[in-house]
Parts: sequence; C-alpha cells; structure tokens
Amino acid sequence: MKEMWKFSQFQLKEMFGYGKKKAFIQLLFLRSFSICVFCALVSGDSLKECLSLIEQLLILLSYYFTFWSLVEDMRNDRGLINKFMLPVTLAEKYVSLFFSTFLIGTVMLLGCAILSNIFMQLAIPSFFTEETDEPVFLFLGGGYDFKQLIVQMVIAFYVALWTLVVMLRKQYSKTRFWLIVVLCVLSYVLPVLCMYGLGAPKSIIKYTWSIVSVVWSIVAVIMTYKGFRKLEFR
Repeated sequence: MKEMWKFSQFQLKEMFGYGKKKAFIQLLFLRSFSICVFCALVSGDSLKECLSLIEQLLILLSYYFTFWSLVEDMRNDRGLINKFMLPVTLAEKYVSLFFSTFLIGTVMLLGCAILSNIFMQLAIPSFFTEETDEPVFLFLGGGYDFKQLIVQMVIAFYVALWTLVVMLRKQYSKTRFWLIVVLCVLSYVLPVLCMYGLGAPKSIIKYTWSIVSVVWSIVAVIMTYKGFRKLEFR
C-alpha cells in the first residue's frame, strides 16, 4: 500500500505540479463552461434535466478521461508511469491505476463542480423560467440524488474498464476477444428480449443487468491484468 501511494503521488505531481497549475485551471474552466452551455441548449426549459445532464457529463469526463490518460501513460514506455525507480510490481501498478483514477478524477470533479455551480447560478435567472423556492446546486440535490450519483460513478468506471479491454485487444487472440464481446452484448440484450417477449417485469431486468455487470466487471479486470502482463514481458 505504501508503494502504491507513492506511485499515485508521482502521478498527481506530474498532472498538477511542475508549473502546470495554470493549464489545469484553464482546462477546468473550459470544460465546465462548455458542458454548462451544451446542457443548457439541449435540455430546454427543464432546470432539473439540465443539472442532471451536467452532473452526468462531469462525472464521465472527470473519471473516464483521467483513466484513459493514465492507461496510455502505463501502456507506453515514454510515460512517467514507467520511468520512476520505485520497486513497484505489476499488480501494484494495476491497482494504483484505479486508485489514481479515483483520486485525480475526484480532484477534477470537485474543481469542475465549483466552477459549474458558479456558471449555473449566473445562468439560471436568464435562461430558465422554472421557479425555485431556494438556490439549487450541482451535486447537492439539484440534479441527481446521492444514490443516482454513485450509480453514475460506477457506470463511468465500468465503461472505462471495458474501454481498457478494447485498447488491449491486440494482447488477446482474436477468437477469444470477439467471443467475449458477443457474449457481453447478448447478456445485456437477452433480458430485454425476455421482458418484451415473456412480459417479465422491469425490476427483474434491472437486477439481472446488475448481476451481469458484476460478472463482466470481474472478467474485464482479469482480462486487462493479463493484457498488461503480456505488455510488460513483450
């Protein structure tokens, strides 16, 4: 755990330190502003729909693209993640990848949330006719509730994990990779077909998808770990 924490600290310093704070703030500003403008345009007059969409996009971008950039750094020899001299094993690197994604993504999400709240407080009186009894804020009940926010974070990590499987597809045999993809798609489609064909209640579909997602998450973790091991010994 100590070595993994050091590993994540190096990544944090590389992304936010060494004179990059100004560029980081500019990135947060542009991301927050562009997302707020986009969501305000596509959501119409519904304030709650607009805030929910902003929260969803901020979570997805903060965690998904952080994960993507760290994976690219790990996959390429030129990245920082392969240069420092800490005695870190592949398993520690792999676990720290998710830990760093959560840590860095949360920092970016907090920064974007603060800026987006400022933008929306200025925009609500001008662009939305919906009356509110009190000020509404992002991530504080204005859009999704707490449970829905957690679900959005889980979805972001799930999508990132399967993106990693696709990025490492050359490390697997073509037959195995496409068989996994087909089985994954069928496992999500078949419950929907059963719902419409057999009249199964939606609650069963929801629980079935939850179980399927857990199973495929485990499969994806195993596949990506083996893929990184092949890269390391290539």
